[in-house]
Amino acid sequence: MKGVFSNVVGYRANALMFDLGGAFIHPYQDLKIGLLIKNIGFLLSDYSQTSNTTLPFDIQSGVTYKPEHMPFHFSFTAHYLTSFNILYHNPADGSEKPNALDKALQHFNFGVELLIHKHVNLLVGFNSLKHKELKLENVGGGSGLSFGFLIHIKSMEMAVSRTDYVTGGSYQISLSANIEKLVTSK
Repeated sequence: MKGVFSNVVGYRANALMFDLGGAFIHPYQDLKIGLLIKNIGFLLSDYSQTSNTTLPFDIQSGVTYKPEHMPFHFSFTAHYLTSFNILYHNPADGSEKPNALDKALQHFNFGVELLIHKHVNLLVGFNSLKHKELKLENVGGGSGLSFGFLIHIKSMEMAVSRTDYVTGGSYQISLSANIEKLVTSK
């Protein structure tokens, strides 16, 4: 459950939301399938009497698979499954209107994890929606591309990643620990 609060120049909106998800883990193969329903909830208050704010409801599904004799995990995630046309198009900029293939590809993220060692992984991902939204006409670039590494140390894990944009990028550092194993290990 999450409370969401927004304040823009004195106008406020509040909402109460929760996410619901589940996963299937294959008992014999390295295969995982997940389903997530995000932002189920309602507005507690809107910015003004005439505002028509909607919550960013989303349904996502993902699959991760490791072939038996390869040191890779392949991941595929589909998002915004409730709406086909999520790609922003501005006809004033002279660009071509997105075709059906462009619209379909914007719903997918792809990832590969190279298992270098049982405790070290290299990560590469591609978000086609971010690539399409953030690319510039006259400039190449890696918008939507992300890369990083993951390190397992005992019952702790650290992941560092960078996501590229045309004008730069952002870094994310995640630390996680299995508290039960930390407390019981000697």
